[in-house]
Amino acid sequence: MAESEFTLSERPDISMTVGGLIMAVANFEATLMGCFATLLDQPVRIAAAIFENINNISARAGIVFDLAELQPDTPLGSALITHKDKISAALRMRNRVAHGLYGFDEDNRQVLLLENYLVKGKGPPKSSVLEPKILEAHAQDLSDAAVALTNLIGDTDMTPRHRQKNGG
Repeated sequence: MAESEFTLSERPDISMTVGGLIMAVANFEATLMGCFATLLDQPVRIAAAIFENINNISARAGIVFDLAELQPDTPLGSALITHKDKISAALRMRNRVAHGLYGFDEDNRQVLLLENYLVKGKGPPKSSVLEPKILEAHAQDLSDAAVALTNLIGDTDMTPRHRQKNGG
């Protein structure tokens, strides 16, 4: 295969870790919904009527973190504050890989993440080498946070653990 034909299929580790991070964030959103309901002290169905109309994961997380800051002495508020930086970093990385473009460094056979090439107002275009271990670490951080938070909110009908146990 010629150098100019290098494709992402030659790096399934990248495809798997990008997909893994995107899946981890999707599952984590359900945990965030449970946190939202708990912090509001409302049944899930009522909290869901609000939460599901917030169409941006960063906005959803920001609202939950703001609610946690109002309740720092509660176990859930404290746990969210503890995990906030890692959750936020994982969400930023998810947005970068979900909305970025992909290129290839043919000399080093590396996959590049190309950012801000198709948008205005997000800063100058930039590229960076996409490292599977970094994506895996972010996915693990979300998983760790989800376990800690789900242990505090219980198995609401929105958490992945509840859905897995109950077949949905």
